[in-house]
Amino acid sequence: MPTAGDISAAIAMLVSAIAVYVAWRKAPAEVATLHAQSQEAGAKTLLQYMQVLQTSAEQVNKLSERIALLEERTEKQECEIEELRKDNVLLREWATRLAHQVQSLGAKPVELKEVRQT
Repeated sequence: MPTAGDISAAIAMLVSAIAVYVAWRKAPAEVATLHAQSQEAGAKTLLQYMQVLQTSAEQVNKLSERIALLEERTEKQECEIEELRKDNVLLREWATRLAHQVQSLGAKPVELKEVRQT
């Protein structure tokens, strides 16, 4: 005849078996929930990353437009500088000829004074 200890041990084993069975049945649902939560977190992270990339792309586009504008301005300024250099050469040559002409008439040309504009 089974003793009280044997009955208690059998009940404990039965309860343990039921607990293991319930946990085993419950595990796929928990795994599915964890997987869904993981997928959701991954999607949120990806969305945030895409927003950062979008913002970066917009900034790159603005900077590219600014660079193009500055390059255009620089090219115009370089052309203006070249024209001013040519004018400078022409004026210096003219001044040299004029000074020679004044000297050939027996006069002394006015000295060139450097004037800097600021």
